[in-house]
Amino acid sequence: AYEYTVHSHTFLSDDIPSAKVTFDLSPIQILVEDFKKPLYHFLTTSCAIVGGVFTVAGMLDAILYQSAKLFKKNQLGKQG
Repeated sequence: AYEYTVHSHTFLSDDIPSAKVTFDLSPIQILVEDFKKPLYHFLTTSCAIVGGVFTVAGMLDAILYQSAKLFKKNQLGKQG
C-alpha cells in the first residue's frame, strides 16, 4: 500500500504568470563537546596494539617455521 499527500494552493493574480515558492525552515543546533580521555584508555589501547602485533608476528613465525621444516623434509626425501 502506498500513501501520499498532495497540497495544492491556488493564487489568483492578474499579473504576469509566476511561480510562488515558500519554505518553512526549522532551526538546527549542533552541539560540539570536547573532552579528555583518561590515561587508562591510552594504556589499554596501546597494550591491545602491542598484543595484536605480537600475535600476528607469532603466527607468521610459526607458518614460516613449519613451511621451512616441510621444505627440508621434502628435499631430503623423507616426506610421506
